[in-house]
Amino acid sequence: MEGRGLAGLSDRLGGQGGHGRLVQAAVSQPSAWRVLTQYEGLLESGELGPFPHATRPPGQLLLLMGMDWLATWLDPAAPEPALRLARLAAWVFPLLSYLVLIPLFYLCRCYLDEGAAWIPVLLYLVVPSTALITLHLDQCLFPLVAWSCAGLYLRALRRDQGWAALGAGMVFYLGLFLSFGLAALGGVLAVLHLQTARELGRSRWRIAALAAAGFLGVGLAFHGGFGYDLAARYGRAMAAHQHFKVVDWGPGEVLYCALLNLVEFAVWCGPPLVLLCGAQLREVWSQRQEGRWGAEAAWALALILTFGGLALFGRTAGETARLWLFLLPLPLVVAAQGLARLDPARRQQGVLLVVLLQLLAVAVLKRCQDFF
Repeated sequence: MEGRGLAGLSDRLGGQGGHGRLVQAAVSQPSAWRVLTQYEGLLESGELGPFPHATRPPGQLLLLMGMDWLATWLDPAAPEPALRLARLAAWVFPLLSYLVLIPLFYLCRCYLDEGAAWIPVLLYLVVPSTALITLHLDQCLFPLVAWSCAGLYLRALRRDQGWAALGAGMVFYLGLFLSFGLAALGGVLAVLHLQTARELGRSRWRIAALAAAGFLGVGLAFHGGFGYDLAARYGRAMAAHQHFKVVDWGPGEVLYCALLNLVEFAVWCGPPLVLLCGAQLREVWSQRQEGRWGAEAAWALALILTFGGLALFGRTAGETARLWLFLLPLPLVVAAQGLARLDPARRQQGVLLVVLLQLLAVAVLKRCQDFF
């Protein structure tokens, strides 16, 4: 859209912002083992710098170091290591960012008919945040990890498969090794568990126990093998996050930031998507007034609890278009449920209209409020 080819993408990682500093650190660190086993010491010595590493677990830096190794193998003669990594990311990350459509379609197929299950997948392509917040791990990796975990857990619940439950727990831990923000997915998993157990008419606590075992197993392996303490790193990261945000979290500031964060996320979802979500939430409320409860109500509840909890207790001020991007499938599924109730001809027309309006929202935000 900018007419600069791949430079329009690679400049994002090659710059001097927070994510540019992540790249600079990745290409300058000599040993991944050293980062994995001495992360806190590297932060305390100042070798990594205070920001953005202090607010994150080590997984992001290690991932970029792996990308740097691959970029070096592909182009060993490149004069600028950071630019070499950014150029590779400009090819790989956009493709990686849409692998989330696979677990997303599986989840939708469990709750919608096959024709309607494609609606959230299609809408994901035309959301301003997914289209414009490029080359950030929040866009290209975290949604894939989060919804692969959700897909595995739902498969375990529906088919009573222990290996899928163990896998979901393991993926959840690895997700927290990349970003502590993915902890918000826990609420979604809880709602999926309760709704599936209600649909099947029997408890699924064995599946929950196996998922917890998978999580704890990876945690013990990381603690014993690498000396990585998830709880301690989380506490230090939250303290650093609050320090850099410089916000005194009184009641007024909490409510102001909650509104600010919700509005920002909504704008970057696109007005058509937000309106569809609002209409569906109103429909779900009407169903509850009539005593009906189903999958639509469960997804609506997950949406309200997750974003309400993040808004009030997430302790962040702005940047939610990026930080909450991994939760985008929640409003997409809720929005698609209203379209799914239409007859096939009207559904096709409605989806086409929404796609066109979402594309317009992408163009307007790119022109008037681009993401930097």
